[in-house]
Amino acid sequence: MNGCALALARARRRRADGDGGFALLFVLGITTMIVVLVGGALVVTASSIVPAVKAAYSQAADAAAQSGLQAFVAYLDQQCPSATSPADCAAHANLSNDSGPVTIPVPGADSAYTTTYRWHSYPTTKYFRVESVGKVREGGVSATRTVIGDVVPGASQDLFKYGMVTGFETSSSATALTDFQAHDIALDSTATSAATVPIKGNVMRWGPASPGTAAGKVAVCNAAYDVKGGRGNNPPPSSPNPYVDFTYSGLAGNNYTDYEPCHTSWGSYTKLLAPAHNAGSNPGRYATHDALLLSNSWPGGPGPEFDQPVVTGWQYTSADAGVCSTSPGQNYRAFNLVCAGYPLEVGGSPSDSSLYPNVQWQDPSTLPKLPTAAPAIPDTACVYSGPTRIKFNNDDAHATVTSPGTTSTWVASWSAAHPTAPATCYPGAGANGMAAQSVDLTGISIVRVADKGNVPNTTPASAHGNSGWPVTGQRLGDTPTTTNSVFYLTNGTSGTVVGTPTYTNTATDAAYAPAAGDNPSTKADGAWVPQWTSYTSNGACDTSTAGLNFKFFNCYVPKGSSANPYSWVKAQVKAAIAANPGNYTTTAQLQTLVNSFVSQGNSSDGANSAPTFVDNRSHRWAAAVTAGNGGGCTQSTGVAGTATDTPISAPTNDAMFDSVAGNSHAAPATDTSCFTATVTLQIGTCNVALVAGLCVNLGNYVWGNGTALLGGGQKIAQFTATFTVKKATTTTTTVAARSSFPAMNDITQYQMGFDGNQNGPTNTFGANAPGDLYVEGKVRHSMALVADDDVVITASTGPNDANLTTSNVNQPNPQKASDPDPASALELVGRNNVHVYHPVKCAITAAAQIANTSSGWCPNDITGLYTNAPVASARPDQQYVNLRPDLAGLTVYGAVFALGNSAGHIDCPQPPDGGGVCGGEFTVDNHNRGNPLGYLTVVGSLGMAHHAPVGEEWPIPDAVGATGRPYSGYQMAQQYLDLSSELGKTSGFPNPVDTTSNTGALWHIVSISATVNPPS
Repeated sequence: MNGCALALARARRRRADGDGGFALLFVLGITTMIVVLVGGALVVTASSIVPAVKAAYSQAADAAAQSGLQAFVAYLDQQCPSATSPADCAAHANLSNDSGPVTIPVPGADSAYTTTYRWHSYPTTKYFRVESVGKVREGGVSATRTVIGDVVPGASQDLFKYGMVTGFETSSSATALTDFQAHDIALDSTATSAATVPIKGNVMRWGPASPGTAAGKVAVCNAAYDVKGGRGNNPPPSSPNPYVDFTYSGLAGNNYTDYEPCHTSWGSYTKLLAPAHNAGSNPGRYATHDALLLSNSWPGGPGPEFDQPVVTGWQYTSADAGVCSTSPGQNYRAFNLVCAGYPLEVGGSPSDSSLYPNVQWQDPSTLPKLPTAAPAIPDTACVYSGPTRIKFNNDDAHATVTSPGTTSTWVASWSAAHPTAPATCYPGAGANGMAAQSVDLTGISIVRVADKGNVPNTTPASAHGNSGWPVTGQRLGDTPTTTNSVFYLTNGTSGTVVGTPTYTNTATDAAYAPAAGDNPSTKADGAWVPQWTSYTSNGACDTSTAGLNFKFFNCYVPKGSSANPYSWVKAQVKAAIAANPGNYTTTAQLQTLVNSFVSQGNSSDGANSAPTFVDNRSHRWAAAVTAGNGGGCTQSTGVAGTATDTPISAPTNDAMFDSVAGNSHAAPATDTSCFTATVTLQIGTCNVALVAGLCVNLGNYVWGNGTALLGGGQKIAQFTATFTVKKATTTTTTVAARSSFPAMNDITQYQMGFDGNQNGPTNTFGANAPGDLYVEGKVRHSMALVADDDVVITASTGPNDANLTTSNVNQPNPQKASDPDPASALELVGRNNVHVYHPVKCAITAAAQIANTSSGWCPNDITGLYTNAPVASARPDQQYVNLRPDLAGLTVYGAVFALGNSAGHIDCPQPPDGGGVCGGEFTVDNHNRGNPLGYLTVVGSLGMAHHAPVGEEWPIPDAVGATGRPYSGYQMAQQYLDLSSELGKTSGFPNPVDTTSNTGALWHIVSISATVNPPS
């Protein structure tokens, strides 16, 4: 190839590689080359041109035509920098289809020498076809050449223009350290029989995965695949599977090495679905900087379905050839097992039914990248502190928010530092934060969940959960409390309360009112017993009237409104008791009460120690009260009444919470006391003897019975009354209703907080806790939700549009061409990871086995202890049971980004080249545990630093004719939906474009052909 052709070839390669800013340099290079080519041929005449000179002119014309083609690319880069198709470009720019003649300046050339190009474009559906004509002329000598090029969109810098973007086709090294900590597994005889290696004892102890860059260390998970220095050059020793990336070993007599992969493979169920209708001519695209690992899932399986283009920054070279490495000539790796000694080959390649069955290489410098800077959060955002639950209420913009760290004190401090922060974000914020508060997010475009307090700088030896911060593990049978729960809500206060006693006093009478001629002592009157023996008349009383004659009582004791004083006294006593029954519960109180009425009939000397007269002119009535059985009343203590139970509803009906209703048990008991009041009459009498009617000891009178010759304090009975006093006491035992997260039988470990000294977590309301956002629900309101640490998707999310189709359990059923555009869109940004919530519990609940198994694992998990496919019941995944089968067939509508740039998490084990990101995963909790959950479908865009798994396929016996493979977790489906217009309607959204590192070409030439033009 001559010098000109070599220069053109190099130029074409550089342009196709997307060298930023190359267009101008290329035109200048062509100009210089033209000078070299024609410099020695300018003196010849048209009539004597030799073939060599003709060739030089032809090459110069060809170079001019190539220059025109490059000028057209530069023109598109300027007019349509983010277009995804000719139609998209035409919609955003007023394009010309003809450049007109353009002169290329040739420094040092004679003024008679000219070189020009002219391009003309013909847009098609997927590319521009461009005809570029180059001409050189000097005097009567000229040459013309025409080239035809096809120009296509290049690497858009906008993540909204991609279905999926990822940096590494692996879990991160942080996840490796999380998933493979040192732990104990209790094994019973069933498990040891299913294992294909000898087991000592009934507990298998596993050592942890190790940080570092050597073979078998977790740092390899942060290395791109490259046989010259990346994962491909760093396999663990003696690995039985060529795609295993790190190891951990058994201890304490059970010494086996388990080789666990961190490279995520694409199985036959994986689907990149054709874009939704609003994508226009943009086919979506999956873009990765790493090598894909494809699997057919079982011998003869179809392989993953690629109905979107797939581009990779890893390019096959002959150095990658080999039985255990890649598919020759393909820019992906196949899941090859023959090299590991398996009799049948699973293999891996895109499904034949794929719209885009080839994986295309693209210059890594042109591939989009996730932002490395923290999203910009305006003061108009709602900001919550520490772990926060946001459940959209499937309406315009309302959500139920639980955020224990967002206390009234924190809100006051935040608002003081951010005066424009909207107060509507924090209804009900109190001393213990926000508990299931209804929040109106109308007008709010960004919600941030911020780290609370100090971010720990933990080490790989620390315990980890699904957050980058230290965690504690709840164990089966634990009682939820604030010390082991991320969220803990109560309704009611547990405890026993003895209520204020209530009293019932009764002295019920039979309404007897004495009448003249009666012998009252013979009359029944209920609890009242009259003891007068006669009632002669209602006439006046004199000294001869006897005290046992009711007439005397009737003369002096007030009657009130009653016809007789006895009825009046009864009515007054009963009215006083009825008004205040608790005031008359002792002998003294009742005695004072009765006396207050009968004593109103006393003579003026009734209060004196001695009477003035020795006849009934001196008289007084007095009541004496005694306690004890009598008068039909029987005393008792603690007689139980009918207990009542009042249910207490749980604080929330959110299915994510483990909720238990409470109860208020009211148990009444009654004490019965009996009091008998005896009313007697005292009349003045002589204390010795009467002589001729005169008292011997003149003036020495005493209160007696009014008839005896000798005194002695005898009294005349008037009536008795028996009071039955019942004291009812209700003892209320309250068991508060409780809603908490996580459930104590969920083996997933979640972050709660730590005490600031990094000595482990304290509780949800501690000083330091990660900014983890738990989110679900649909909303008719576009917004971005940003978590300083992790986003945990706890159910389907997206726009509240009934016409948008959701997925079902078995197959992805995404948005159809007939569906309308979404009315809103959500952007979920996890500065660490984005998790899909998938809680599991242990199939075995025997207390001894649970006690001998580390938190986060279940008994009989024989991972690493078998070499042949075990029976289904013995598989590791079947030792775990899905707690939420209703989460099957999950759909996430929106733009989801797992950035891996949070402020703090574990020290990141870096690969040998020093690159890598810890975190930044889109993954499913317990993806390798429990029964299958169907498809997890992401409709929109998904960006992640690490492509972590959402499910796991399990081994089957080597046999021809398999039609499927068991799996746990989800199968992945993604459908591109262009959300840029919805998410761009409101300013302030986190920018999903890394403008500092993406400098690749936007449009590039994919093919060039030339026509031969005769010299003119």
